[in-house]
Amino acid sequence: MEAFEQVVAQVNGPAVPGSAFIMIRVSGNPAMIDEIVSFFKSEILPQIKTAPGLLVLRDMVNRKTGEGIISSAWADQEAMRLATGRNLALRPQAAASGVNFGEASLRKIVLAETSGELSTGGRAKS
Repeated sequence: MEAFEQVVAQVNGPAVPGSAFIMIRVSGNPAMIDEIVSFFKSEILPQIKTAPGLLVLRDMVNRKTGEGIISSAWADQEAMRLATGRNLALRPQAAASGVNFGEASLRKIVLAETSGELSTGGRAKS
């Protein structure tokens, strides 16, 4: 089982069924996690958080292993595609701070639960 600490949460709106989702595994030197997170918050997040269509972005790390997960939900596939292109340009900057990137996993949200309510894109029936 993997264990992660959430170190960044940017919530612009709720992820709902039909939203696009991307998850990227990252890694870095465990001794440098605080510096890497600080760099992400000060240099990378400001460039991503105002991207059109961003709903949610989360950065989670395992301080013991140096592994992490950056995930984000987007209004639709097109918003995610455009943002992914822009974000790829930020990778050299992040790599210079000690971040290694794994493969991205692209998904579509089909079910979302927020604040104890189940969202399927319509009304829940009892």
